[in-house]
Amino acid sequence: MKINNLPLKLVLFVLLFASCTPQNKQPTANWCDKILRPQFAQLEEVVNSSDWFRTFRVGENVFAIAEPYNYQEVISYLILGNQKALLFDTGMGMGSIASVVRELTTLPVLVLNSHTHYDHIGGNYEFDNILAMNTQYTIDRSKNGMDHKIVQHEVTKEAFCPEKLPELDTTNYYIKPFQINQTISDGEVIDLGGRSLEVISTPGHTP
Repeated sequence: MKINNLPLKLVLFVLLFASCTPQNKQPTANWCDKILRPQFAQLEEVVNSSDWFRTFRVGENVFAIAEPYNYQEVISYLILGNQKALLFDTGMGMGSIASVVRELTTLPVLVLNSHTHYDHIGGNYEFDNILAMNTQYTIDRSKNGMDHKIVQHEVTKEAFCPEKLPELDTTNYYIKPFQINQTISDGEVIDLGGRSLEVISTPGHTP
C-alpha cells in the first residue's frame, strides 16, 4: 500500500514490517511484564480505554494500534482521510479493536488486510465494510474463520497476558467469519478524501 505522503509512507513501511511476526514463532512466558518494543518510545502514545490495546501516533492522522501483550505482538494501522478512514489489519480478535477505533475517529471505516493470517483478521467481523484481494485463500478465511483448535495456542499462559484481558473466554477463542463487501486489485486507488492510498499486491507468506 502506498500513501501520497513520502515521510509518512516510510514510517508506516518500517512499522508494518516490524509487525509481521512469523506464525511459527514460539511463545515465551511473562507477557504481563514484557517491555514494549523500544520503537514505541519514539512515538506519541494516544491513551485509550482498553487495557489490551496501546495506540500510538505514527504520522499525520495515522495511528498504530498495538497488541503488545500477546506473543504475536500484532500492530494494526488506522489511516484517516477527510471523509473515510481505513483500518489496515484488525489484529487477533481477542479484544475489541472496533471500540478503540471509535475512540480515534467518527468517520466511516473501511477494512483492508495486509494478508489473511488469523493474527491480521481477528477483528474483521466487527466491521461492515471490508475490502479484500480476490484469492481463494482469503475467501475461505472470510467464510469459515478459524476453529479454536487451530488458534488455541494463542491463549495459553505462555502466549499472552490474561490480566490485560480478563473477559476473554480462552476455552472458546476462535477467529470469526466475516463478510467481504468489495474485492480489490493491484493498482486500485482508495480515496479517503484528501488522502489516496494505492494498493500494491506483492508476494508474501500467504497465497
